[in-house]
Amino acid sequence: MWPYETLDDEWENGKILLYLIEDPIIEISSTLSSTGTKIDGHCERSPQWRDHIHILDSLDRPSITTRKRREDQNVENVIDPKTSSTATPPISPTTRSLTLTCNPIYQNIRCYPIYCHIKSLSAQSYYFIKLRARLWNSTLIENYFDTYDRVDIQSFASIHINDLLIFQTSTDNDNATVS
Repeated sequence: MWPYETLDDEWENGKILLYLIEDPIIEISSTLSSTGTKIDGHCERSPQWRDHIHILDSLDRPSITTRKRREDQNVENVIDPKTSSTATPPISPTTRSLTLTCNPIYQNIRCYPIYCHIKSLSAQSYYFIKLRARLWNSTLIENYFDTYDRVDIQSFASIHINDLLIFQTSTDNDNATVS
């Protein structure tokens, strides 16, 4: 589930949180720490969620130099999900924090589904789904700046294997939340 909008009484549709600027990419890797290779598979979302506020065409396209520099910075800032808890600053007892989540049990924001289809699974491999989005900073400032010191935004993912030939020994790790 992708977190796209706040639940806001003031606005009919809430305010935008994260806006996908590209289709998701599926990659495979033999280790968690290495860069993946794009594989045969695809992700889909309902057409209503493709540029639903019509801004992608109007965005200024950065020059190749700027884009390359930004891509280099993004590679340096990749967070390993296994160590991401150590990458976030500690929360002091006086820190006012809020978690906006798509987890169905605690969902407090509007989210939409993204379905990814992987053509063939390989044993002992790690699969990654990469998403690029713009953070809607004005929503965070207008809605949460005066009330919270920290706001975490979480997406929620679950795995469903529809192949009768694949037997799962455990489904304990079929759901995940990412901040």
